[in-house]
Amino acid sequence: MAFKILLLQDISNEGKVYFQEHNCDLYISQGKNEAEIVEEIHKIQPDTLCARNNKITAAMMDGASTIKVVAKHGVGYDSIDVAHATEKKIQVVYVPDGNFISVAEHAMFLIMACARRYEEVAVQFRKGNFGVRNDIKDFTELRGKVLGIMGCGHIGSALAEIAAKGFGMKVLGYSRHLVPGTVSEGNTFVAIGKEEMLKQADFLVLAMPSTPETKYSFTYNDFKNMKKSACFINIARGDIVIEADFIKALQDNLLRAAATDVFDSEPPDIDNPLLKMNNVVVTPHSAGLTVDAMKRTSLSTAQQIVDVLEGRAPKWPVN
Repeated sequence: MAFKILLLQDISNEGKVYFQEHNCDLYISQGKNEAEIVEEIHKIQPDTLCARNNKITAAMMDGASTIKVVAKHGVGYDSIDVAHATEKKIQVVYVPDGNFISVAEHAMFLIMACARRYEEVAVQFRKGNFGVRNDIKDFTELRGKVLGIMGCGHIGSALAEIAAKGFGMKVLGYSRHLVPGTVSEGNTFVAIGKEEMLKQADFLVLAMPSTPETKYSFTYNDFKNMKKSACFINIARGDIVIEADFIKALQDNLLRAAATDVFDSEPPDIDNPLLKMNNVVVTPHSAGLTVDAMKRTSLSTAQQIVDVLEGRAPKWPVN
C-alpha cells in the first residue's frame, strides 16, 4: 500500500519526484483555513503532513489516526505543535541545512544595504534627487567593522564566514551554548556575551530560532545599549523582537539604520511604521526563497519523511 503524503503547500519538483520513486501518493491541500484542512485530513487519512508556511495544529494531527510524521519544509518549526505531536508519538522533522546559505547571503545583502543607506538613497534618487549622493554623510565600508551575530547555527556560521573571509569584518558570535572566548571552526568568529556584543557591534544580526526562551527577548533596553551608529538586521523571526520597541528605538534615533526580513505578524499591516521609515530596508520573509534553497529543502524534506515511514531514523528529528 502506498504512503499518503498531504502537502499543505506545494513544494519543488525534486521532493515530489523522490516521493513518487518511493511508493508515495501525493495530495496538495486546497484548504484555506484550519477547518478546511482538518476536513481534508479526515477524508485522505494521510501518513504525513508537510508544511512550508502553514501551521500544523493539534486539531490537524487529531484529524487522522494514520499520521506518523509531521514535517517542516524549512528551518523554523515554531509553527508546529511539537508537544502535541510528541504526546501522540508523531515524529517531527525539519530541514536546518536547506536554505541556510540563501538566508546568510540575504543577511549580507541587508548589511550592505544598511551600510550604504540603500532605502533612503533609492527613494530620493527616484524622485530626481541626484544630489542625495552628497546629502547623506554616513555611508560606510564594511572592512574592519564589527559584526555581531546572535545565533550561531547553520545561518549564523555561514554569515560569519561570508563576512569575515569575504568582507574582512571582525565577527563576534553569541549563543547560550558557547562559552565566551570560544573560537569558531575556521576562525570566522569569536564567542562573546550578549551585553558586550551590544556595546561593540557596528552591525547586529539576529539569526536565532524562535523558542520559548528567545520569544520577545530583544527589547528597547537592548537597542538602548547598542551604539547609536549601529545597524540592526533581523533575518530570524519577527517575534524574537518586541516590535513596538524596535519601532520606538528607530523613532528615538537609537540606530543609524535597520533591516528586517521578518515581522511579528505576517503579512504585516500596511500601516506598520517599519514599512514607512526611510532608514529601514524591508523584505517580505523572502531570505530563503531562492530556487537553489527550495530544491535542497524539498528533497531533504522528502528524504526524511520516507526514512520515518520506512522505519529509519531521520537526519533532523525535532522530538
